[in-house]
Amino acid sequence: MKTRVMVVEDDQNIQLLLRQLLEGEGHEVLIAADGASVKKSFEGPQPDVVLLDLQLPDAQGMDLMPIIRQQWDEADIIVVTGNATIDAAVEATKR
Repeated sequence: MKTRVMVVEDDQNIQLLLRQLLEGEGHEVLIAADGASVKKSFEGPQPDVVLLDLQLPDAQGMDLMPIIRQQWDEADIIVVTGNATIDAAVEATKR
């Protein structure tokens, strides 16, 4: 059975890179480029893992975390960001 991974990332180059890497390892990949796309995807299949960027054009990843957790309670969430700080890491871990 393939692991279904949702990549929540607005940068198309990073989307492409992650899709190639993950599909190359045999995973099914779903892409959401912003918060609105994440919310729309709740109508579809639940991913096993969500790779969540913290900085999106229409939302903050930290604010999406509880919404994702509520909709997909069994999905693991992994935070990815190019703007990491210690405070952001601590906050993400708490959530």
